[in-house]
Amino acid sequence: MNSIAKDYELICNKLKSSNEFNISTFERLKNDTSELVALKILAKFLVTFKECLRVIESGKDIDFEKENIWKALHKISGTSELIGLNNIGRRSRQLSHIIKNSVEKGFYSDDLNLYIRQAKSIELELKILDHEITYYL
Repeated sequence: MNSIAKDYELICNKLKSSNEFNISTFERLKNDTSELVALKILAKFLVTFKECLRVIESGKDIDFEKENIWKALHKISGTSELIGLNNIGRRSRQLSHIIKNSVEKGFYSDDLNLYIRQAKSIELELKILDHEITYYL
């Protein structure tokens, strides 16, 4: 077994402990591409996810920035479902459409706060990958 295969197996074993992560979706990505490509997509997503979550939080708290928030949600949505974070991917897509098409912040502020709590929980769960995955950036 080469080092990429070992890393892939180690990371998959860690991901299996997450309630949010659908390992079979990640396996399909590997089968459609390769272990290396799947790990690179996951590594890049983790960086993007953290960056987008900060944009969403700061846009919500400091000076409401509707466009930045829905764009950040949109960035999260597609890759989330590709790698196996299906629930947060769907929720990101739904919320990005709601925010993009709404006029008032109050219309979705509760949904956005709930989303942020859920995303921060996922971010914390995925922190177990920080050491192994940085090599694939």
